[in-house]
Amino acid sequence: MIRDYNQTLILENIIKEKVISRASLSKKLGLTKATISAIVDVLINNNLVIETGNEDTSKGRKPINLMLNREAGYVIAINLDVDNVTAAISDLTGENIQTDRFAMDINPAYIIKNLINVIEGMAGYVDGGLIRIKGIAIGIHGVVFDNKVKFTPYYDLGDVDVKKELEEYFNIPVYLENEANLAVIAELTFSKRFDNMTLLSIHTGVGIGLIANGELYSGYSGHAGEFGHTTIEVDGRECPCGNRGCLEQYISERSILREYRKASKISDASFSDYIEAYKKGDSTAIVIMDEFIKYMTVAVRNIINMFNPEIILVNSIITNECPEITTKITDSLNSNLKSICNLTPSAISKDNILKGGIAKAVCSFLNINNLDLQRY
Repeated sequence: MIRDYNQTLILENIIKEKVISRASLSKKLGLTKATISAIVDVLINNNLVIETGNEDTSKGRKPINLMLNREAGYVIAINLDVDNVTAAISDLTGENIQTDRFAMDINPAYIIKNLINVIEGMAGYVDGGLIRIKGIAIGIHGVVFDNKVKFTPYYDLGDVDVKKELEEYFNIPVYLENEANLAVIAELTFSKRFDNMTLLSIHTGVGIGLIANGELYSGYSGHAGEFGHTTIEVDGRECPCGNRGCLEQYISERSILREYRKASKISDASFSDYIEAYKKGDSTAIVIMDEFIKYMTVAVRNIINMFNPEIILVNSIITNECPEITTKITDSLNSNLKSICNLTPSAISKDNILKGGIAKAVCSFLNINNLDLQRY
């Protein structure tokens, strides 16, 4: 157990430092040179670490540097969204090799077949194909617990055990995770480094990813973060979850577009059309944006009172395209909450679910925590 712990510690530090010698590892970690050398030899034999160049020293023999072998394997991440599916393949440093989008009707009768096609297609982007894939992470828009889908409001996966069936087919580890959880993992890995942070993910639905004391928090049975299904209007709009007045019926992209189409009488308007109308000062678009700000203020107020995070990140087309909206939301808070509110748009909003999936799969393969990929 001690050897495994030391191996994890050494590998994490090789990744974080980018290049480092055995001697520097020994000095930094307080481990004997013999221990460092023995573990490094194992990592090299397993093709996870490679020797590269020499460390600059003023005297004596220059120690050989070590670095992660970024091509020792690849991982695939899939965002199983309601309207379209995206997938990415990456090396072990999180460098994206390729991202593709797929039109897919999510149906329990053929979801596994469709996912197999997606995975095989992505694996084709690297030499060696599937034999080089070390992990597959899938972002689910719903409740996930213990790698099983428990509830999805906008598509039906039935009783399909996605992890089990894909692992039996490919013999590759598969990880299922809630999409907002993956999004906040992406922020923690590639951008923001806060021990207590909340990411409010707004798209077809609404969810939050929670980092509490440096760890992902998903609750007793995976339901933590289903923030879109908190009630903000008693007897309000119907929600696919079976309740009424859920938050996501007032701030999700789907609900905003529905209200804009209804008010503007433009039945085929896209979300981009709505954003453009707002930017041009269209009165109908402004009224709908004012309602978005109103309910977002309620959401932020509740997040602060429930979790008191150091930072609240928002991943939404609205706040990405119109970053001034976050200021308007903050200004709508009372002075007491405003003083402790750090609300900001997501720094890596584009495909952050995929980036979180990549981080999860890489960390699981390397058996390490808090992978500091952004230093690459």
